[in-house]
Amino acid sequence: MKVKVPGLHVGKGLSDGVVTSFPVWTDAEHLDGIVTGAAAQVTAGELPVGPQVGRVTVTNEGGQSALLLEGELLEGGWQTRALTADLLLAPGETATADVVCVEHGRWEGDSAHIRRARRVSPSVQQALRGRDGSSAQARQGEVWARVARYEAAVARTRSESLGDHLDSVGCPVGLEQATRPGQVGVMVGIAGWPVHLELFGSRAALAAHLPGIVAAARLDARLASRAEVVPGRRARRFAELIEALSLAAAAPAGAGRAVSGRDGTTAACGIATLGGRVAHLSVLNLRHELVGASA
Repeated sequence: MKVKVPGLHVGKGLSDGVVTSFPVWTDAEHLDGIVTGAAAQVTAGELPVGPQVGRVTVTNEGGQSALLLEGELLEGGWQTRALTADLLLAPGETATADVVCVEHGRWEGDSAHIRRARRVSPSVQQALRGRDGSSAQARQGEVWARVARYEAAVARTRSESLGDHLDSVGCPVGLEQATRPGQVGVMVGIAGWPVHLELFGSRAALAAHLPGIVAAARLDARLASRAEVVPGRRARRFAELIEALSLAAAAPAGAGRAVSGRDGTTAACGIATLGGRVAHLSVLNLRHELVGASA
């Protein structure tokens, strides 16, 4: 089954000095009936048989389908983890989710995790996707190596925690109200070039995750070689490359289908409804110095 990337329309960029963000609209109708972010009534915890680094259990305790995102942080537990793929959970559904550790220096605590709609940075997101043919162990090692760059270049944390680094970054207050009418996506750029695009099925879903997306980009910007505004022409060109991607859909899993697409410049992962409508898509610029160029 093939899923088409909807037509993208990129608005005027806004720079805060280190990150340039562009509002994005699509030709697709908005997708209702899915809740995401902190408002989703999803609990996450260690496995009932005992903690495992690479797996946790998640349950949708709400009455609507719930969307969890690739790179979304599950904080606390025996160590803070990040989801390795999007999940779309039906009401009442429980699933075992694959995760990576983003807190290398801790292995103790309580079973429950906290969800705050925070995300890994683009450079860490590329690492958690792994290289072709790489093992889960190799992927975990690459994620730890990417987080360790903040330890070396930004500051030391007590437990080598990505969450602690995000605490130090912050995000502009009121950013969730900054979405435009009909806006369902955001493109973020660092050091003069687009680094990634996040696309959702509705404006409400974007608003739920926008602060976390921007905060994660601001963290990566601390590793960039320079501060430079992204020109609009580069943002539009990146959008054109994304529109040309062919997305392949996997077999149904829960209430959705994983989708992915890749060429020499861009790599997309996300999830679609069983009917083939994109609920979320995250696209990385493989040529960016913080993503593919540093892999």
